[in-house]
Amino acid sequence: MEAKIAAGGSAADLAIWRTQALNNRIDAAVTGTFLILVLFTVAANARVWWRVLAGKRVAALREEPYVALPAAKVG
Repeated sequence: MEAKIAAGGSAADLAIWRTQALNNRIDAAVTGTFLILVLFTVAANARVWWRVLAGKRVAALREEPYVALPAAKVG
């Protein structure tokens, strides 16, 4: 895209290409941010998984107690 802009073109083409180049940069930044967040989450959980598998931590399982609904609200 930058090569097209540097080579020149009509004013309309240049505006479109600049917009596309900006959109590509924004997409790359958002994707990179999500990738970092996913890697952080996996790394943080891998530490917990390793400790559970090594027997240094007990797997804490939590479940909410059963709550029966009145018959009028079911279905």
